[in-house]
Amino acid sequence: MFKWLRFPLAFLLGSAWFSLFQTWGAFPDPDAFFHSKISTLMFERGPLLSFPWLDLTVLHPGFNDQHLLFHYFLMPFVKWLGVLQGAQIGAVAAAGIFTMVALFAIEKLSIRYAWFWTAVMVALPPMLTRLSLGKASPFAIALFLLGVVAWKKNLRGWAFVIGMVYALTHGGWPLLIGAQLVLAFGVWLYERFVDEFKGWPDFHVALATLGGGLLGTFIHPNFPETLPYLWVQIFQIGVATPIGRVVMGSEWYPYGPMELLMHFSLWIVLGCLAAIGFVRARRKQMDAEQASFTIACGCLVAIFIALTFKSARFVEYLAPVAVLWLASLFQQIDEVRLIAGLRQLFRYLPHVLVVAMLFIVGKGAIGTRTQLRMAAKSFTHMEKAMEVVSNELKPGERLFHSDWGQFPLLWSKNDSLRYVAGMDPVFLLQASSTLSDAYTELTLGKNTSTAFEVISGLFHSRLVLVERKPGQKLEDILRTDSRFQQMYADDEAVIFRVKE
Repeated sequence: MFKWLRFPLAFLLGSAWFSLFQTWGAFPDPDAFFHSKISTLMFERGPLLSFPWLDLTVLHPGFNDQHLLFHYFLMPFVKWLGVLQGAQIGAVAAAGIFTMVALFAIEKLSIRYAWFWTAVMVALPPMLTRLSLGKASPFAIALFLLGVVAWKKNLRGWAFVIGMVYALTHGGWPLLIGAQLVLAFGVWLYERFVDEFKGWPDFHVALATLGGGLLGTFIHPNFPETLPYLWVQIFQIGVATPIGRVVMGSEWYPYGPMELLMHFSLWIVLGCLAAIGFVRARRKQMDAEQASFTIACGCLVAIFIALTFKSARFVEYLAPVAVLWLASLFQQIDEVRLIAGLRQLFRYLPHVLVVAMLFIVGKGAIGTRTQLRMAAKSFTHMEKAMEVVSNELKPGERLFHSDWGQFPLLWSKNDSLRYVAGMDPVFLLQASSTLSDAYTELTLGKNTSTAFEVISGLFHSRLVLVERKPGQKLEDILRTDSRFQQMYADDEAVIFRVKE
């Protein structure tokens, strides 16, 4: 009975660890405002079947709540602890759940020192960042790890259930199916060239996951709108990624090679130790099953590295898979002989390496915490400006705002208005390239002569909210146009009225 206490302990330790990276009273990612608001509305109205607040985009009427179960998870937090404060505490709890699931998955993959590898996983800066944003990432990555376990153990029933739950929790569920196909192919490569196996790769677990994912898609309350939404989310945004046509979220831009190396410094040090161990302390009896898993994971790591160099958001899958791969490599190494070998080189070398790894973890943690704080938007950000907007505009009118990324924060403060764009700029681009291009060119300052025609004519707005931030050009455009009149300004935002 006491053996199972390690999982509640992992949850508590994980929650405590990730609480250090929360920017209390602020969110580092605007999507967190969206998740908190929609969870509140769901508590009052049930699942949202349409999204009239963004009626110019493909989200209306084609709305799909791709994070449905995550929003159900947040509902008690936002109801009893406050809309924004509750969502932030819920984010910490979600990170704790991930830590517990990671420990469970590593143990089930027959990897020794599961606590150590779990600690490595949650210490990498990309994981610290992605799991602290108040988004559905902790649940998505946890389900991904459980899907890897289901594949490794050939648990087709569990794979079906995981696929169904994944489809109701996160729009990225097809990624798990792709990963299981790659893992099956990697095992086949090992068997083909080491065991001279003549058969074909076993894709049954991936097919079971696909079946569960399809069922989850069909039973989703937003079905059949889930299908065109997935097309836009996966192919138009994830694959095509129209960088240059619109200003995408930062997670869709490539990860820099040097930045990736810095963020994976701890992993690199352990990788060097693994390389030394293979040369000087490899086990005499190789575990064939673990070796095939190592090859399979290596294939998956290579693919996720390529995807991460395309879009930074894939790093949240690269990091845990890279840790699993490294951990599986260490299963072929005799740790006692490795430490003895290191001591032969220098008596205190193992101690030096431990101190170096702790330094790397500390430096990464401090850097990540600083980054999150710099990016955070206070719960009260633009609150006074939105009070002015709410007093001026009637329910159903459209507010023209200077950036699509502002939508979640503005919507959390007033859900009686309509807005121009939000959640992702591609949703507006897919609905109308004319509106999208006009909005992008004006807000970036590329088109300075048609502000009135765009704001009043195309978007039928009589109020403009411009957030004051470095590089913003819209304020100067409107200030020099006599058809716009400033009606409010503070350090955070300025509001212009369109003259009749």
